Amino acid sequence: MNPQEIIKAASTTHSEFILRNNSIIEIKLKKGIYFTIKESKEINQQIVTISNGIPRKILVESSKLNFCDQESRKWTTSKEVSDSIIALAILTKSLPQKLIANFIVNVQKPSVPMKVFTTKKEAETWLLSLN
Repeated sequence: MNPQEIIKAASTTHSEFILRNNSIIEIKLKKGIYFTIKESKEINQQIVTISNGIPRKILVESSKLNFCDQESRKWTTSKEVSDSIIALAILTKSLPQKLIANFIVNVQKPSVPMKVFTTKKEAETWLLSLN
């Protein structure tokens, strides 16, 4: 069985969701979206839906023009979000995104393992290494 085989897929106006048979949900953020709490809650709802309520490892792949507001960043590290996530890898495409993501990881201290990457391969390797 191919570990990259797609089990389920879904889409919203701002993101695409792919659940693979390696239990990673890949979320591709569409270009040019400024994420508020509304979009962040929609993403979390899609994670719960696509995973049938089973906590999963998440890989978020942003485009160069994606950013989020402060409320959304804080909510991302909340208990409500962590209930549906085992670990979160963030794939960034720009220095400002990397700085914001590292701020979330190092200052806001998410309750699930969270790490920032610049290559998809490194992000997937890290997620798959976690039990």
